[in-house]
Amino acid sequence: MENESRKYWHLCSDELPDNLIFKTVEDFRQGMNSIPIALQGMNIMIFCFTLMNNHFHFLLSGKKAEAIRFFCKLKSRLGKCIQNTSHPLRRLKPVLVEITSPEMFKTEVVYILRNCLKARICDPYTYPWNTCRLYFHRNIFDAKPYRIEEMSRKQIKSDLSTWVDLPSEYLVANGYILPESYVNYRKVEELFASPVEFFWQLSNWKVEQESARYEMSENRAMYDDTTLMEKLNKDFEYYGVKGFDEMDATMRRIFARLLRNKYGSDVKQICRICGLDSETVKRFGGWK
Repeated sequence: MENESRKYWHLCSDELPDNLIFKTVEDFRQGMNSIPIALQGMNIMIFCFTLMNNHFHFLLSGKKAEAIRFFCKLKSRLGKCIQNTSHPLRRLKPVLVEITSPEMFKTEVVYILRNCLKARICDPYTYPWNTCRLYFHRNIFDAKPYRIEEMSRKQIKSDLSTWVDLPSEYLVANGYILPESYVNYRKVEELFASPVEFFWQLSNWKVEQESARYEMSENRAMYDDTTLMEKLNKDFEYYGVKGFDEMDATMRRIFARLLRNKYGSDVKQICRICGLDSETVKRFGGWK
């Protein structure tokens, strides 16, 4: 792992189909505070994020192992802070997609920030649990922040639910640490170059399709084989089979497309899982 290089990643959690991570405003506040607390002591840089009721997204840089460790620390912190005896966080698993170009970086930023709009909750600037307001117009925040160094240890414990030593320059308002304290928003501004370009991309209703094309390329898989096979159990049940050994050629081709579109599998992974040759996978998986 020592030779592992730093890369850019879209890190997200699974969507919980039958439960919520954040149920109340206080849950979301705990989520906002959990991010910088989990970040302490880690060689991770965050560029944008959004917290949704049943999942979350980050665009960050770092080594793959560090990104996964950050996810685990965040999940652990949330599990301790959000009071819910039937909390589903133990079922959350990380999904990592490597960002391979500046254009993909920009697309993933917009995709992440548009989550609330896609869910028909509100526009990205109104949504309080993302980083959208950081880019080009940070002064739109209406609450007056104060610095960690102005807070006593007792107040930090009471307001932020932590004894962790946080940087003195971190800003706090509305009960949580403001993202501008630890998010590298300038990198995003540099890539978009102007607020006009950024606003224009936020209004691009095709960005979800563009993100899917980047993430579902021929050579990028979203899940490892073991995790993927666990997720396929419901699909096997739906199609009335116990696994690929029971499938004829037609059913395997159906699953080739399902694996790409639903689970983001690449060509090599589908070949391994389905037992099909690459030409067949590309044809029936939708790459041709």
